Amino acid sequence: MCSTNAWFEPEQATRVKEALANGGVLCALRSPYDAALVPNTPALLSYGDVPASLEALAAVLAGKRQAEGRLPVELP
Repeated sequence: MCSTNAWFEPEQATRVKEALANGGVLCALRSPYDAALVPNTPALLSYGDVPASLEALAAVLAGKRQAEGRLPVELP
């Protein structure tokens, strides 16, 4: 499931939690804090939804590229 700043939008946060309650992968397209909504769920953080970010995300999900990077903030 993809999210865009769900951490700051309660209705979207609820949908994220419900959709991933039984497993899945969160693709946080903007705020890294979205990953804290579902702490036991794998998450990919792209920090943007521009074409280059979405292409890189798709490549990781397809197994064509390995996710790299470091989280620039501490999650609650």
